[in-house]
Amino acid sequence: VLLFSVLLCSMFSRITSHLVDSWEIEENLWHRLLSINPDGDAGLYMNLGAHYMESGRVEDASSLYETAIHDHNIESPELVKHFAASLALRGLNEDAASILREYENALSISGLSLLTSTLYMSQNFVESYNVFERHQDRLISSLRNSL
Repeated sequence: VLLFSVLLCSMFSRITSHLVDSWEIEENLWHRLLSINPDGDAGLYMNLGAHYMESGRVEDASSLYETAIHDHNIESPELVKHFAASLALRGLNEDAASILREYENALSISGLSLLTSTLYMSQNFVESYNVFERHQDRLISSLRNSL
C-alpha cells in the first residue's frame, strides 16, 4: 500500500510539473485550453487573441478570431468586434465592416461604433450614416445613460 501511494504521488507530481510548464507562459495556457475545448467559450479565443495583439501579432489574432467564428461556429458579438478590430488595425477596413454588418443587430454600442468608424474610414459615408440612423435610439440612450 505504501509503495502504491508513493508511485501515485510520483505520477501526480510529474503531471503537475508538466502542466505548470504549460501554465507559466500565457500563450501556452490559452493554446492548451483551446486544444481541450476548441468549440468552447469565446473568452478563450479573445484572451489568446488579446495576447497576440499585445505582442504585435495582429495577423495571428485575425486568423484565430476567424477560425473561432467560421470553423468552430462561435457566435459572440464581442468576438466579432475583436475580429473586426484586428482587421481594421491591418488596414482591412472593408473586411472589418463586412464582418460587422453580418452581426450588426447583435453588436454592443462599442461594436456599432467600430462598424460606423470602419465604414467611414473606408469612405462608405452614406452606409456609415445609415447604420447610425438604424441604431440611433440605442446609441443616444447609451449616451444619455453615461452622462
